[in-house]
Amino acid sequence: TTYLGVVWDSTTMQARLSPARIESILTAVARVKEGQSVKQFQQLLGLMAAASNVIPFGLLYMRPLQWWLRTKEFSPRGNPFRMIKVMRRYLRPLSMWKKPWFLSQGPVLGVSCRRVTLVTDASLTGWGAVMSGLPARGLWSGPHLTWHINCVEMLAVFQALKHFLPDLIGRHPPLSPGVVKVVGVALEGPYHARLGSSSVGRKPLVTHFLRGALRLRPPVRPRVSPWDLAM
Repeated sequence: TTYLGVVWDSTTMQARLSPARIESILTAVARVKEGQSVKQFQQLLGLMAAASNVIPFGLLYMRPLQWWLRTKEFSPRGNPFRMIKVMRRYLRPLSMWKKPWFLSQGPVLGVSCRRVTLVTDASLTGWGAVMSGLPARGLWSGPHLTWHINCVEMLAVFQALKHFLPDLIGRHPPLSPGVVKVVGVALEGPYHARLGSSSVGRKPLVTHFLRGALRLRPPVRPRVSPWDLAM
């Protein structure tokens, strides 16, 4: 089956670019010799971006061309008919896209990954979590009652993962939104929070989830993106 320039082969269980799409990319790359307009480069970048959904590391091999165009003050919002002169030595970023074997690569098809969202939160007295509408909660006891809030936030993630472990096998749970805050707290911990004689960043629970925290400068919290955990 061919759909949007991609051949989905159920016999070999592989996806790859269609011959017509490969030919269109080779033709567009071959036209880049002495110069092209901004619109033509836009079309070429569009073909590369679409092909990168199938070709392994396609975006990586597309990046040198993007960086080179940036030095030429390339802007999609500018004059689409402005010509960009191309010298022979600057054609090297396109060399990989001229190889048919590179364009013929594709991923092996398999069972799609099932995803669930796990939300956690914690206070100084207990923790709670929700996954697929199912709740989990608990109260702190013993030494946990004296832990810093940053530490019990991370412990809540651990307790939630342990509670829902049977339902998480074979899935990739994005942890949000409490964990996003926890990651930000863990990054800032080595610089701002202390527990006993050592900083929060030196506690095993924090460093287990975020290795190298001591080497990082504290970021702005909104810039910390959600993170996936493969089970």
